[in-house]
Formats: sequence, structure tokens, C-alpha cells
Amino acid sequence: MAEASANNPPMPAAPSLVIEEYDSETAALMRSCLCPLIDKANSWQELIQGLTKRDYGLAIRAGRLVVIRRASGEQICTMRYLGTSLRDLSARWGRPMIAARRDQTAAGEFRI
Repeated sequence: MAEASANNPPMPAAPSLVIEEYDSETAALMRSCLCPLIDKANSWQELIQGLTKRDYGLAIRAGRLVVIRRASGEQICTMRYLGTSLRDLSARWGRPMIAARRDQTAAGEFRI
């Protein structure tokens, strides 16, 4: 491994994804609300619009696709927690347009 120097600065630590664990009732309720949106959507735009109507959004945080609260940006859960992933959804609808965030490593915002 190469040492850090002026020309080769150390890599920043990988960002952590901190999402609260939900009790089984809350998890079931969340899945019953969000999974139908995922299943019925025919595009990234439809999914984001459906989430927006419920005051949620999609974002990339710590390299993972997450559902966030639109108002605060608080991370709610990963899409993997809901039974799908960025890879699965990209296979259905193509690659999404994502703008990288300069203030966070491995983070981005969806553009529709």
C-alpha cells in the first residue's frame, strides 16, 4: 500500500450509513406503504413522484440507494431493506440520472 504524501493524500474514511433498526410492526407498515410504489412504478420518475407524494425521496448515501425524508434528508431505510436494489431497479428502468454531492463521499441526488 502506498504511503500518503503531498501528491498522494490519504483516502477519506468510507462514510457510514446509519439507519435505525425498526421493530417488526413499523417495518411491516413501512413496507406495506412503500413496496407497492416500487412495484407499480414504470420508471425512475414515477417512483420518485410516488415517494414525493408521501414526503419521501430517493438518494445515494454511503454508496447505497436509500429512502429519505424530503424535508430533512433523514435516511429512512435502504432499498435493499424493502427488497430491491439500485441494480434491480436499473435493470428494470435503465440507469438513473444522479448528481454527485460534493459535500459527502459516495453520495448523490436523483435528477428527473
